[in-house]
Amino acid sequence: MNLRECWDLDRNIKFRNSKEAFEEAIQHGYLTKIDYEDGKYAGDFMYMHTDITKLNIETDYFKNINTRKYLKIDYS
Repeated sequence: MNLRECWDLDRNIKFRNSKEAFEEAIQHGYLTKIDYEDGKYAGDFMYMHTDITKLNIETDYFKNINTRKYLKIDYS
């Protein structure tokens, strides 16, 4: 397996303003401002990056600081 197969080097990544990324995720109901203990509390996540597909669809990635699991948010 070569490097290109391990990492998708053809993908387009950008780094948004993290505050705007969180606000959009909260606005769409993926994260919450208040900890309801449902695993969606914004304070438990870090914004990592945004992928842009060839069809120009943006997907935000957030990482849970406790579980280290990623939350993938596709706004299409």
